[in-house]
Amino acid sequence: MTEADDLAREAIRRTINAYSIADDQRDTATFATLWAENALFEFAGFGPLPGFSRKGIAEICAGTASWSAVPGKDPSLARTSFIRHNLTTSEIELISADTARARTYFVVVTEGGPDHAGVYADELVRVSESWLFTRRSITLDWRAPGSLFPALGGPPGKVPYQANVDLMNAYAHALDSRDWALFASLFTEVTVFAMREWGENAVPKDWAFEIKGRDALVANIRGIWEGLSATHHFLSNYVVEPARDGSSAKASCYLRAHHVGNRERSHLYEESLGRFDFATVLEHGVWKIARMEENIFIMLGTADAFAGPPP
Repeated sequence: MTEADDLAREAIRRTINAYSIADDQRDTATFATLWAENALFEFAGFGPLPGFSRKGIAEICAGTASWSAVPGKDPSLARTSFIRHNLTTSEIELISADTARARTYFVVVTEGGPDHAGVYADELVRVSESWLFTRRSITLDWRAPGSLFPALGGPPGKVPYQANVDLMNAYAHALDSRDWALFASLFTEVTVFAMREWGENAVPKDWAFEIKGRDALVANIRGIWEGLSATHHFLSNYVVEPARDGSSAKASCYLRAHHVGNRERSHLYEESLGRFDFATVLEHGVWKIARMEENIFIMLGTADAFAGPPP
């Protein structure tokens, strides 16, 4: 290894570091100086985040159009007062006197803690005394469920936990208000709904039934509700476990559902106590139920309250 090699590696590190500092400070002028004329900037995507590929300085810099160093003016910093790109393990390979490759691990931190992490894979060229990116490829290995870049799962500030709690509450509200359009909107097209009772000593029985498909589910529940005069669903004890990439989750809540018969059965009621289990997914920025399981632990009253309307 020669002194020239050492100087080249140090200059390459300056370019890699300058990218992170410019990003953190929202310094568009410095950011623009780090790229070769026909550079390629790409991100592989990290479901449900889409990837991108930008060619040339103009297109690359267009991606920073919303940056602003003025507090409150940058939409991507609406929920944090700072962003820091922390660079860790780095390997630099000199291909020739004027070209190089580099691979650098990074972790991005905001005031909410670690936000996302991954790898920069770079190709660089020497231009005069500087080293410029001819290609930068970003691979994301991890993303916090409440990541700010960008936020997923609903309006700004709504992390997957709250979005899933809202989804469960919307289910209860749709049933009790008989808002069938809202009810249908909560499920994926190929959703599955299953129900079972639990026997003595908390031993689950076989599934009593399983309904496949959103349309079939809406038709089935709507038909049952025609035989009831009123319902009231109480939910509590919420648990939400988002997947690492923030695109799906497992959720559950306790339920106490009161059902009152209609017409000549209006003096009858049935009350179910149990737990709903959900598998949810993020579809186009909206959380939906992909599978729902109703586990009934205790039944009070009589199932005769569910008798359908007279012909």
